[in-house]
Amino acid sequence: MPHPGKENPMNLFQRQLKIEELSFELSQAKYKQSLDSLIKIGRADQLSVSHRYIISWMKLLEDAISEQQKIFIQRGNLDPQRSKIGYHLIQMPSEKIASMCVLHLMKHLFRQFIHDIRQYEEDENLRTNDDSGVQNPQEVKIPAVQLFDELGKLFDKELRQSVVTSSNNKDKHNSAAQEEMDESQMQGDGNEYQSIEGATRSAHEGMNKRIQQHLFVDDSTHSQMQRDTKLKIGAFLTNLMCKNLKYKVGKKSYLLLKPQVLKESNKKYLGYIIFNKSFIETFIGELDKIHDLSLQLERSLPMVYQPAPWKNFLFGGYYLKQTKMAKVIPNFNEAIRYLQRSDMSSMCHVLDILGKVKWRINRPILEIIEYVWSIGGGLGEVPKRFNERAITPEMIKDANFREKLKLLKEHQKNRETHALRCEFLLRLSIAMSFKSVDQLYFPHNMDFRGRVYPIPPHLNHMGADVNRGLLEFAEGAPLGKEGLYWLKVHLANKIGKDKLPLVDRAAYAESIMDQVHRCAEDPKNNLDWLQSDNPWQTLGCMFELSRAMKAPNPEEYISHTPVHVDGSCNGMQHYAALGRDDRGARQVNLADSERPGDVYTAILKLVIAQIENERDPVLLEVAEGLKGNVTRKVIKQTVMTSVYGVTFIGARKQIQRQLKDKRLYETNGDLYKASQYLAKITIKCIGDLFRDANQIKEWFSKCAKVVAGTGEPVKWITPLGLPCVQPYKSQSQKNIISTVIQSLSIVENLDDQPVNKQKQNSAFPPNFVHSLDSTHMMYTALECEKQQIVFAAVHDSFWAHASNISPMNRILRQQFIKLHGSPLLEGLFENFTSRYPKENFPQIPKRGVFELGEIEKSTYFFS
Repeated sequence: MPHPGKENPMNLFQRQLKIEELSFELSQAKYKQSLDSLIKIGRADQLSVSHRYIISWMKLLEDAISEQQKIFIQRGNLDPQRSKIGYHLIQMPSEKIASMCVLHLMKHLFRQFIHDIRQYEEDENLRTNDDSGVQNPQEVKIPAVQLFDELGKLFDKELRQSVVTSSNNKDKHNSAAQEEMDESQMQGDGNEYQSIEGATRSAHEGMNKRIQQHLFVDDSTHSQMQRDTKLKIGAFLTNLMCKNLKYKVGKKSYLLLKPQVLKESNKKYLGYIIFNKSFIETFIGELDKIHDLSLQLERSLPMVYQPAPWKNFLFGGYYLKQTKMAKVIPNFNEAIRYLQRSDMSSMCHVLDILGKVKWRINRPILEIIEYVWSIGGGLGEVPKRFNERAITPEMIKDANFREKLKLLKEHQKNRETHALRCEFLLRLSIAMSFKSVDQLYFPHNMDFRGRVYPIPPHLNHMGADVNRGLLEFAEGAPLGKEGLYWLKVHLANKIGKDKLPLVDRAAYAESIMDQVHRCAEDPKNNLDWLQSDNPWQTLGCMFELSRAMKAPNPEEYISHTPVHVDGSCNGMQHYAALGRDDRGARQVNLADSERPGDVYTAILKLVIAQIENERDPVLLEVAEGLKGNVTRKVIKQTVMTSVYGVTFIGARKQIQRQLKDKRLYETNGDLYKASQYLAKITIKCIGDLFRDANQIKEWFSKCAKVVAGTGEPVKWITPLGLPCVQPYKSQSQKNIISTVIQSLSIVENLDDQPVNKQKQNSAFPPNFVHSLDSTHMMYTALECEKQQIVFAAVHDSFWAHASNISPMNRILRQQFIKLHGSPLLEGLFENFTSRYPKENFPQIPKRGVFELGEIEKSTYFFS
């Protein structure tokens, strides 16, 4: 791709539209061509059994759908009100419907297959003298209503896209003329490019008309497809698959799927679509040969043109694909009405700021990732390419009970590794497809609390270490006077030295500079980077730091690496600020200190002291067994999730998993007692350390309980004006919809359902805090834009160029003070009392003495 400074922007814009229009066809064609190519050259023997099935199923289903389309047309009764299935079915090519259904079915099969095998994890409670504890691991079933719903929605989505493509093709002559104009402009010299702005603006206006035309067609015809229609279409397509998809064992053919109603443990009857067991046995043997089954027919890819500005709840981000600005549970119309009535301009602006950040693939990192995969994987979060051995049904059948459990556990590990391979290969394929693109964009939307997420799901900067290592800023910035220092700090953070003082982190990076240069020059043979906490980000930073150090003047070196500063247990930071909790605030770095505070270590010390001083004779034995065995890792998850409302049972399970890994106890009973005891004192120590903050959390719960008692969901408005409505309802009032396979009991409108009081109560404290951390991020993004700082974020991790870390640090501290300096609790109390004047809400708890102004001086607030 040419350099963006010389490429016609209109050409990029049209290319983006084409990607959105044809992404289904492209992904489908790529899958089929990879299979057909082997057949055409006479090498079909290289296809796995499962691949041959997929090809045959697409053809079988295509023929069946085509026959049904002919029948609907012959009947002539295509009124959408009288023949809902036929009216919609004839509007899409049978080949496209068949491919969509088969590939979705196989994706669903794989996901369900991996999920089902988890039940066979080794459990000491299964110790017995017979095999009664071992169930048949070969049955895979999909809830029928789930499959109907998914296929119906997918059909509706693809039908919308077909309408868009058809509508756009009506103006082929004008489009061709426009492309010729673009091509001539592309071939011009620099002066022509500089004069292109006017022509581009005119062409852009024409394209906007196409987009508006699409939206009109979309809204007037297909956006009104009711859920019962989608369910009926999904059931119709599922029924065709049940009747037509077959596979062979020897010379005999068998149906792949069968619908069946099963009785659940709660005495309810549920319908399932069940895969034939003999096929599953074949599928197990072929599992490692079908990585490309993970390829999802996903239109939400990175963009090559700047995302459309968010205009309202329904339009922004992608140009042709209608994407909602906020993720709302389907049929929860109350929440949608609040969003549509509100002034969302600030949220739109923030999403635009994040969406217009220019990214590119870090090619050196991609090259090393491809190399690691080529030699078998298993390094730096790249999954192993092959299993150590395949576990066959015969091996499981012939083993004794204990050996059977071990084989099933190994079998589960193989399948989970395969799932990781599929996810990795999908991410890798997207990176390879976009590696020559000079700039990428990730359109964003948000959840009901205001937390923002990139819409492309598979490759974005919010993913794991591999994702983050693969991406860098497309637009670089000179390091300047402080950039080299922050680049060194960033390297130390990624290696795992983030508990050191900042100057010591930079000094550590300097002390390993020879290692940095060796790894940057030859990462394939110098593997020190693999020992870090985040190997791919570490290697990317080593590449950048090595180049900067070798530059004639490092201050002038153009850096593309995003440098991160992260909150210190950010949920606790918000609670401490809300409660003005002086003691807690110092543990989570709201106040300045010589070294970064570590709340997990602080609570660990309290826990150990409690164990050492245990005097209850009933608990002495349990405490004695824990002495010397409680580490930071054992309690970290419980401390981390306490701010998000983890229950005592949840805390006990978290700690039990950690203690189980230590293998300290011979029986489950002893493990349970120890976990229960440790969870109890851990929660108590958290409350003691964050006393004022804990009172705020309890106040949130009490207020939510009062609101839920009125029969309404808890609602509040963030400081930026986002209306938040908790979606937790008890789905008790259901409608009956008859389909060709079974009758379905579904919820048409969530507004009519009673609230789930317990969930409304327990979820409000963490949801409110999440809405605060999202507001802090939005405040920071808005201010960074004013100061022309490129800003990206992953919740409480804020990113910028190395040269901009110091000004961003000042901004994020000022915005946190601005947020918590406003009357947050008073506003919430007024919101509740004005909405429910007859209810008795508890008064706001007395707060501590911490001064918010200290945050501005705190070195390790975000670091």
